[in-house]
Amino acid sequence: MHILVATDTYFPHVNGNSIFTQRLVKGLIARGHTATIIAPSRGFWDEEYELDGAKIYGIGSIPLIPAMGFRACIPKLIQWRIDQILHEERPDVIHVQGHFPISAAAMDSEESKNIPIVGTNHFMPDNLTHYLHLPEQWEDLAKQWTWKQCCKAFSRMDAVTTPTKIAARLLYEAGFEKDILPISCGIDLEKFVAGDRLVSGKKWNLPDVPRFLFVGRLDEEKHVDQIIRAFAHARKDTPMCLVFGGKGVLFEELKTLAVELRVAQDVFFLGYVADDDLPELYSAADCFVIASTAELQSIATMEAMSSSLPVIGVDAAALPDLIHDGENGRLVAPGDIDALANAMREIATDPDKRAQFGKASRTAIEPHAIAHTIALYEELYRSVIAKKQAALLR
Repeated sequence: MHILVATDTYFPHVNGNSIFTQRLVKGLIARGHTATIIAPSRGFWDEEYELDGAKIYGIGSIPLIPAMGFRACIPKLIQWRIDQILHEERPDVIHVQGHFPISAAAMDSEESKNIPIVGTNHFMPDNLTHYLHLPEQWEDLAKQWTWKQCCKAFSRMDAVTTPTKIAARLLYEAGFEKDILPISCGIDLEKFVAGDRLVSGKKWNLPDVPRFLFVGRLDEEKHVDQIIRAFAHARKDTPMCLVFGGKGVLFEELKTLAVELRVAQDVFFLGYVADDDLPELYSAADCFVIASTAELQSIATMEAMSSSLPVIGVDAAALPDLIHDGENGRLVAPGDIDALANAMREIATDPDKRAQFGKASRTAIEPHAIAHTIALYEELYRSVIAKKQAALLR
């Protein structure tokens, strides 16, 4: 099959949508398919290049959130180029990764009217509205409006997927009425495995104390400040260190917070960590901790679980789908700093429980193997192609 993926975020953007799309494309190509990507350009002008065996059409874009490296295309100005690409490529199926300009242009194109369209929703308004700094009442209205636009766009597609059942439920609660197929983002179980903690710790120059790790964007909806505050409480009577792999808008602000709380000497900000280096970073850790309230699945949590780490997280969005309290980690109420600190203290002081939770994490994540995800998408593509062809023959 020839699959064309339309996405408004792709490498070098670092977020769950981008990472999932990159890994999906690699998996499809490895199984003998042809994959073409339409994504924002890395500069201001249109470009064409190859990456990991896929042809990439970069559509002229502008910086949207410079601190995060996000770029965006201007609606209406890109339609002609999307039409041209679809006419040249003539894919068997189009897989859009959202409802923003590039995805919308692919759906609006006359060239796509006889091509089946699969859509995967990675969007939650909470990941966007906090950048607008609106009054609370206006922010609620903005969330309602953005959910409405999301539902309207996805209702036009031939098939809709989400990473989890919880993500599907959120769409239904927002008013979506068509069937939704939950398909995990998937994880490479052979890449993310437990390694040598001591060797990995030395690579990152980390002290030999219980190590708590968060990997991801350091942005507002991730509530990383809560992790640092909880760490400051727990560290008062329990030796431990805290490690962050990632950058974001709040990078410098969070470093300042660690200084203000007098824990900077035990908090390590590594910045961006390349994908190939992530397995060794997880191997250096003793526990993964996440306080985000806007996860539709959380690829980083899945990577940590595949690496046999216990996980501490908040009981919000889709995290309870991965973290089972008392089985592979601890779930605490969002915003409960004391509970988060207690969970960190418990994991730090009980190596047997760490091992027990870590083993359970690995077992729980095995059904999310990336090979299974790729197979499900292959099956879905073939299904929508067959249905579209049958409809055209009527």
